[in-house]
Amino acid sequence: MAPKKKGGKKKKKSSGKKSGKSSTADLIKRVEPVPVVIAPARGADALLLQAIVDSNADDVSRLFAAWPALDVNRKEHGDVTPLHFAAERGLLPIATLLLSYGADTGAKTTAGRTALMVAAAGGHRGVVTALVQGGADVNAQDARQMTALHLACINGDTNTVDTLLGLGADAGRADADGRTPWYWANLLGHDSLKKALPEPSDPYDVWKQYEAQAWFKDAIKTLEAAPKKKGKGKKVGKKKKK
Repeated sequence: MAPKKKGGKKKKKSSGKKSGKSSTADLIKRVEPVPVVIAPARGADALLLQAIVDSNADDVSRLFAAWPALDVNRKEHGDVTPLHFAAERGLLPIATLLLSYGADTGAKTTAGRTALMVAAAGGHRGVVTALVQGGADVNAQDARQMTALHLACINGDTNTVDTLLGLGADAGRADADGRTPWYWANLLGHDSLKKALPEPSDPYDVWKQYEAQAWFKDAIKTLEAAPKKKGKGKKVGKKKKK
């Protein structure tokens, strides 16, 4: 009998390519063409956010070229949009690109913050200017009725405050507690900002911050409804000598 040949599975030749993390550009090329209406479901939205995190404006452009129907205003956790991500990081080229693709400057997070407020809080003046020029309301207010100017004053950011004032920010607008930007600058010791802001003519009303709260309203109603007791006044006079 002829000797049996030793069997075995043939080893596949290595391609020589090292495995590693693919770039966003590589992922864009690898995704097979699909109808634009279902492109977001195949991960294009995630790729857009990754391109923003990577500060890669070229990849942002490629994504919109590949999927024209990509939702530029898609909201993530906390109602954060791609424009919020770019504004937070101070990415002017990407913010400008997103605006050109129809990004909504009025979109707000669950805290009521617009991309302009986020940019102002981070001191990103270039993005602040681009957003206002792109239609953002410089006096928009968040859930606490704070404006971008309030946030810049809280941070003591003189340059951003000057930029916002130059773009038409209302320095006299108060937040939910009646505090103007000047008040915050004064409270936090930002003396250089106080010179650029008008000092309020009326003193700060410490009770205003409680006016909208239910317990305060109930307490006022209780006091107003309570019957006034007629007190017997004591006569003041000299004591009689015994």
